[in-house]
Amino acid sequence: MIKKTQQQGRSKNIRLGDTVIVIAGKEKTKTGKIIKYDTATQRVLVEGLNMITKRIKPNAQNPQGKLEKIEGSIHVSNVMLLDPTTQKPARVRRIKTQEGKTIRQYKKSNQEVK
Repeated sequence: MIKKTQQQGRSKNIRLGDTVIVIAGKEKTKTGKIIKYDTATQRVLVEGLNMITKRIKPNAQNPQGKLEKIEGSIHVSNVMLLDPTTQKPARVRRIKTQEGKTIRQYKKSNQEVK
């Protein structure tokens, strides 16, 4: 049996610390900041979104155990960068500056992604 290989690599439009808007799923239209990016599975953790409940077993420090809410992952195809001028999802292009540095730029507003 032959295994299918996953697409490796990182989306060139989204990075850690970017503010994104969710465009599909139960958290649609909500915004947040990316706190983790898993390149192998192409999934991101967005601060405060897709909260799941995790059970913590009892231990010496916490003899009763507890339920903890943590962020669940979202596939990178379900998020887009948020354009700060229009407050809408925005597509991004990559351009080279005169110094030879590559920067990301919003397509509609032509502003550089900070």
